[in-house]
Amino acid sequence: MMANVQAVSPIGQLPGSGGIGRRSSAPRSQYGSPTHYGSRPNSRVSFSDGSGKPHSRQNSGGRLPRPPSQPRGSPDGSSGRERPPSVRSLHEKVEMSEFLSPAVKTAVRRWKRFHEEKVRERFKERRQSKKLYVQNVQIEKKKLARKIPIDVLALEWMNDNKVTVDARAYLLEKLLPTLILGVEKLLMEVDKRNLAEEMEVNPNFNPINYLAQYLMRNNPKYSNFPEASPYIRGLREVTDEIKNHVFSFEDNRLAKVKAEARKKREEQVRQETLRTKERLARSGRIREHFTDWILDEENEVETHIIHTALKNFKEVLDQLPPDIGKGVNLDAYLKPLNKEKLEAAEFVEYLRNLVTEMTPELFAELMTHMSQCATSYRRAAILEARKEILMELFKACDHATIGIIDRHRVLGLFKAFYDKQAWVNKRHFRNPRRWPVVELDEVGDDESSIAEESNVSSRMSGSVADSRPGTADLSPSTPTEQAKDEGTVEEVDQTKPKIDESVEQPEETASKESSEVLQPPTTDEGEDKPQDTTAADGEDGTGQELPEEKKSEEATDAVDKEADEDEEGAKESHPQTAATGRTTAVSFDEEAIATKDKEKKLSLKSPVKTPTSRSGSVAASAFDQNTLNTSQFVALIEVFLGDDPPEEVVQAVIKFIQEGYVETEEEKFSRLQKARREEQLAKRKVMMDQLFDKWDNDGSGFLDLDELHSVMSKFKENMEKKIVAKAKQMLDKEDNDHRLSKTEFKRYLEVVCSLLPGGEDNFDPLVEFLMTSVERSYEERIRGQARKKWLAQIQQAAETSGASMDPVYKSVFNSLYKDSEQHGRGKRISGNIAMLERNDTAPGRGPTCLRYVASTPDDAHFMVNKIMYRDMKGISFTSVDSGKPIHVPRVQNHGNIMFWNPERQEEFYFKKSIDDYDPTKDRQGSFIVIPLKDHRKRVFGTMGIDTLNDPQEKSIFITHEISFFQGVAKAFSSAFQYVDIRRKTLRIAESAVSWIHRRSPHVQEISVYIVEPDDKLEDFILRRMLTTDKAGNIETHDHPTKLERKENLFRDYLFRCVDNSETITADAYGHRHTAFPLRDSEGHCVALVDISIGDLKHLPSHENKEVQRMLKLLQYAHKEVSLETEGKEQKVVLEAEKNSEESRIDIMFDRIMLTDLRETVGKLNLRAFAELKSYKDPPKVIHDILASVLSLFYQDKSEVGGELEEYNNCKQYVNQDLIKKIEEFDPTALEAIGAVNRVAARLKEVPHGAVAKHGSLPAQHLYNWAFVCLSLLEHTSKMKMNQKQPLADTPPPGSAMSGGITEQ
Repeated sequence: MMANVQAVSPIGQLPGSGGIGRRSSAPRSQYGSPTHYGSRPNSRVSFSDGSGKPHSRQNSGGRLPRPPSQPRGSPDGSSGRERPPSVRSLHEKVEMSEFLSPAVKTAVRRWKRFHEEKVRERFKERRQSKKLYVQNVQIEKKKLARKIPIDVLALEWMNDNKVTVDARAYLLEKLLPTLILGVEKLLMEVDKRNLAEEMEVNPNFNPINYLAQYLMRNNPKYSNFPEASPYIRGLREVTDEIKNHVFSFEDNRLAKVKAEARKKREEQVRQETLRTKERLARSGRIREHFTDWILDEENEVETHIIHTALKNFKEVLDQLPPDIGKGVNLDAYLKPLNKEKLEAAEFVEYLRNLVTEMTPELFAELMTHMSQCATSYRRAAILEARKEILMELFKACDHATIGIIDRHRVLGLFKAFYDKQAWVNKRHFRNPRRWPVVELDEVGDDESSIAEESNVSSRMSGSVADSRPGTADLSPSTPTEQAKDEGTVEEVDQTKPKIDESVEQPEETASKESSEVLQPPTTDEGEDKPQDTTAADGEDGTGQELPEEKKSEEATDAVDKEADEDEEGAKESHPQTAATGRTTAVSFDEEAIATKDKEKKLSLKSPVKTPTSRSGSVAASAFDQNTLNTSQFVALIEVFLGDDPPEEVVQAVIKFIQEGYVETEEEKFSRLQKARREEQLAKRKVMMDQLFDKWDNDGSGFLDLDELHSVMSKFKENMEKKIVAKAKQMLDKEDNDHRLSKTEFKRYLEVVCSLLPGGEDNFDPLVEFLMTSVERSYEERIRGQARKKWLAQIQQAAETSGASMDPVYKSVFNSLYKDSEQHGRGKRISGNIAMLERNDTAPGRGPTCLRYVASTPDDAHFMVNKIMYRDMKGISFTSVDSGKPIHVPRVQNHGNIMFWNPERQEEFYFKKSIDDYDPTKDRQGSFIVIPLKDHRKRVFGTMGIDTLNDPQEKSIFITHEISFFQGVAKAFSSAFQYVDIRRKTLRIAESAVSWIHRRSPHVQEISVYIVEPDDKLEDFILRRMLTTDKAGNIETHDHPTKLERKENLFRDYLFRCVDNSETITADAYGHRHTAFPLRDSEGHCVALVDISIGDLKHLPSHENKEVQRMLKLLQYAHKEVSLETEGKEQKVVLEAEKNSEESRIDIMFDRIMLTDLRETVGKLNLRAFAELKSYKDPPKVIHDILASVLSLFYQDKSEVGGELEEYNNCKQYVNQDLIKKIEEFDPTALEAIGAVNRVAARLKEVPHGAVAKHGSLPAQHLYNWAFVCLSLLEHTSKMKMNQKQPLADTPPPGSAMSGGITEQ
């Protein structure tokens, strides 16, 4: 019978079982160990022979123990006495066929089996003894616990804070049982020694040492003393309870992992809950913010407005700390939407996608920015609606319908309206006699001096102004107002306690005094009119009636003086005390508050209209002191109306202007005639430009005088030949000069027309005759159109270059390449540009040199930055000296050509053999040098063009090519002058900006922009060229950013400033900005200065005057540079200006300041200086100023311990001779440099605001003069140090490196 095979458990089976089962307790051998004779618990295979008796191979010996139910000697072959398996006989083993298995035949296996049995038995005995010991210890603890009561204070450690459960369990088990008893012992010792009530330290008792001793003596490892305390017993139970929630890592690793996973899940759930709450809170915030953008009842906002606001948020990100704005990519979310308007739900969804990943700090910044944009948007909506009303007002005032009105008449209406208004309404307007309503040049010096004298008198008297109109917003507290006028923050803080003392006065007295101050005087007609303390009802002190003009000036003088000083430098909020934060400056009575609330409720609502990007043009409005066009009129009224005037006030202004602007018939006719004359002149200018361009087909910029004269002599069939010849003689041309520029051509036509019978009536027939007299072939016309297009691109490159010459150089070389390809028979040309400079590197080789600053790429590596001196070979200096182009048809036949290419130089060229000939390195070709001239026809450089790289044998320039090259040189000269004037303007503006930050600490940021046309020449853009931070650090941008009108709706004030060429004041992103234009000679804005004063509404009075003075001088400096570029003589005043053009531009602003201060000090007489002489013990500021001024003239007496250390000695030098020396002093002269350190040491101790505090007008002027002299002295000293150092062979600042060459 075949045996059945089945698996048996490693533990074994009971006999007789037919399957896999669990074995009962195994029988034990005589040695006390279980009868498992092997150590390998491997699976066994049982063999069944069908009788149900399993056969299994178990244990290492291969035998199974006999079942206990079958003793040995039984019928199945077992005996009563069981022997060990190892000593069984072979006969017995054979009889046990069902348990047949191999026997152990080696002694090693037997020894191992015996050894394992002994070790196992010993281990079980020790485990049993340990178990009994633990049971006994637990029994003892239970007995002890029954004896000691539990302290309920220990239950306070049970709380629901799951975060600290691990920490509490650790402390309760390891530290607190011993520490608490130690602290208790310490307190008992303190009570025992009576130390609790003593305030001094007991030298005989150190509580820390006492506690440390207790802890060391009662270490839980060696002492069980804490177990006897009821409180400790309670701690033990609390510890056991807490441990139910804490799993030990050593005892249960899986439980620890599960606990950590549970904590992570709980933390994730908590974080997700917080994110959900934050998301809902942000959605609610955005939904509330949507209402800020609503203008009408449609409840929709334009998409591009929101897109623009978010795009402008990049500027805010650049100013934030890196940790807040890090990792935010707005471009990924700022995708254009298909919808033009957004509803509330769409608005929330659009912003929610953007703010999902933002940090709370960044989200708060974004919402602040969006709120500021929404405020600007609503303001722009009001201005847009008001613009239409003002445009209708302009049409009503433009009686002649010519598009312009009288500016001075409008300003006069502003003054009349301002004077007639009550003091409560004047606060809404800006003073029409001051900047920015009028220009800085129109602000009289008398008014400024009056304001300064009023400041002085008020400070010297130590009392505030009388209860006059204009003091409505002033506090009765004198020190605070004085501190505001002085503009020093420290003094304001020092005077705050005085304000608090005034608050403690009785309420009735304060209310009465404030009501007396706030009540304006009224006339019998019931109309509020301002009154002066020296005059009433238009009469002076003698009872005589004052003139009308004088009455208006005196009526507003009190208001203007005090209101301007109070408004400037203060925010639009009431002063608050430091302690309580309550308004204490002015106390209104109940009637006044009720009246104010009633007026607020009855005020009209300003109309709004969705603002759009106001369309502009490249040719913005030019400023004219006498006239206003539509946009300038609107801007002027907006400036006069101030920030947020009530609608009824706006309507009153409009009504007053509409009724007051009246012109007589004679004025209308005169204005109409003037407009027609200007239109006729503009038309003639366009006709002459077209005529010149038609004659100048190749774009050279010049006409042949003889050819033009011969054609004009045929006018009216040679009848006017003598008149044309006479006009030619009146041009005063040299005998060898037969060319006419565009300006000379226009003058020639005007002279001919004036000499002809009929005068100007001959202009149109003459122009028509010249237009029909010139004939061009089709090829010439096509060539002329292409060349004029390329020449225009050179000028366009200059206008859009961002004050850089690199695009101009590239455009010049591209024009040359294109012309040589299309109209030069495919010549391969090379070009270079050199600038004429003063020779400072090698003065012995000539006074001037040519430095090559740009070249075509083929020759750039050996041409750029090379210098040609006058003692070198070359024809370039011949062209520079003569001012005429020089053409060399065949270079190889000319002996005075400088070759910069080393392959063409003589020592290499003549040694070459026929086999080494390379047509690209020979001397075959043509070369031309053209001088570059400015508007005054002064040569400032050369432009060289050659064909030496052309492989053709005959590559000679022909006539029309040379004419085009001259046109390129003329276009480059014009472009260079255009860029040069902007670079000079930026350098002067940098000096002005630095001075503004020095003298006006409240100025936060300043940006300087230049105006450029856009790529399509449809509108203009702004380039941010220079910026400053709050510390006054100036940063010049090499790659300036562009500001376009359509993307900067919230900076629209910058573009309105350019459109109207007028000063604009507006708020942008929560900061007050003032945009000041820099105009060219025609009145167009070419650059602007953007001044930000932060959250202030006005600067302090003296800082505002300093800013106005700096801007006025900056405008004057820009005008001087513009006139120099147009041909006016340079103004050289100081010695340092004679050194170089760079130095002259660097100190131009300081020189203009010095000249202005010379004139100001020159107006002071001995009576003005009497104040300085009257001091016996003057303030240190006055002494330092006077001593610093005298140190410039008397250096030997300014030493330490010299005469100037005593003020009495300084007073002796204050005379008319001092004024004369001030007017003639040159701080850049060599003899004045030694006084730099002494003057700097004295002026360093004089703060800028401290001079205005003392109110001394002569001291103020002397301080300003000394400070400017110090700046010039420091600059001159630096220049002298730089001249001692060797000059590097580098190009001048701003020169391009696009490639360079010269003569090859």
